[in-house]
Amino acid sequence: MKGKKIDDNQKIPALAGEKWRTMTDKDKEKYKQQEAVAKKKHEAAMEEWRSEERRVGKEGRSRWSP
Repeated sequence: MKGKKIDDNQKIPALAGEKWRTMTDKDKEKYKQQEAVAKKKHEAAMEEWRSEERRVGKEGRSRWSP
């Protein structure tokens, strides 16, 4: 990153990306595990959201779909 011109709104993502690329696979494992847990939690929440009765009409279709 030294000597590169970066806009203010791009500094944090650029620094994070640079840090990630320099990390070993062992160092990344902790973050990959956190990502897997967050993904499962998100998928469960989305499944619950999709199955809510108020979102499904009498025919079993979403009220918003044609």
